[in-house]
Amino acid sequence: MHRSTVAAEKLKATQQQMGLPELKLKQDCPTRWNSTFYMLRRFLDNKDAIITTLVLLSARLETLTQDEWKEMEEASEVLKPFEEVTVEISGESYVTASKVILLSRSLQKISARYLRSGGPIMDMLEKMNKDMATRFHKSSNRQEQQQQQHHHHKKRRKAYCGVISMNKLQVF
Repeated sequence: MHRSTVAAEKLKATQQQMGLPELKLKQDCPTRWNSTFYMLRRFLDNKDAIITTLVLLSARLETLTQDEWKEMEEASEVLKPFEEVTVEISGESYVTASKVILLSRSLQKISARYLRSGGPIMDMLEKMNKDMATRFHKSSNRQEQQQQQHHHHKKRRKAYCGVISMNKLQVF
């Protein structure tokens, strides 16, 4: 629909007739976070208008099967929490590492739950889980090391203050 002005105009007219908002379809862009989610949502929200437009245009394209539509719906459901976390993190000017780790672990648990349930989007989920484990494991380890260093310095400072107090008592 992006390459054909005739198809784009026909989609717009179909959306008007169906009482849908006149929205262009979105394309996935690998450098834009959440673009796959937004593309799938827009496509799913306009499913009937797209099917009708293709029929009206007598397009010689293979139409999507019900299973393929279901797969798109499932992928959209899986990607929704990622979109929400991205919006949450992007909306703040300063995000703490602990918040990022907490949110990333939540995403890992959510995707693992979908992975256990099976379904047609298993390949996508497995790749996402592998990528998250690689990326978030590093940041999680880094924060744990920082916390250990902080506690170590805190103990040393407390011990040092205790020695100073003892020295003061010995003076009197």
